[in-house]
Amino acid sequence: MPNQVKCLYCGKPFYKENTDYVMPQSRRYAHKKCAEGVNKIQLLAKNVLGDYYIEAVVNRNIKDFLSQGMTLEDIYGATDYWYNIQTHKETDPSASRGGIGIIPFILPEYKTYKKNQELKKRINKGKKIKDYVNKEGKNVVFSIPPIRKPRGMNFFELR
Repeated sequence: MPNQVKCLYCGKPFYKENTDYVMPQSRRYAHKKCAEGVNKIQLLAKNVLGDYYIEAVVNRNIKDFLSQGMTLEDIYGATDYWYNIQTHKETDPSASRGGIGIIPFILPEYKTYKKNQELKKRINKGKKIKDYVNKEGKNVVFSIPPIRKPRGMNFFELR
């Protein structure tokens, strides 16, 4: 009889005979894909937070986010977006209190960024860089005319 166990991270039951699994803790099982995703997030958080990284806090954050319906890819992408792509240098890692609790607040911004990046890739899919370079080998520069404000009228000024 197959042995059914529950994934430590996503909470979904699976048969360990039919599925690739790992044992992150003794007597605890996890899908291999879930364990790899969590390890990837932990490494990113460790690199970003440095000395302020607390593994227990990050693990608790990941479990909370998964219970809220977020995916591991979204958690990783939002963390990478916030700390590496947006480069919030003014953000002090000590303000994170050892975790990645900012993720639910920046997830909509990350999803918008991700959608825009996919749209740009689709638009530029068949285009070649050579089409946008002069025959002389210089880049084409487009000048944008300056936007001028309409001149305001002051009705209460007497001359």
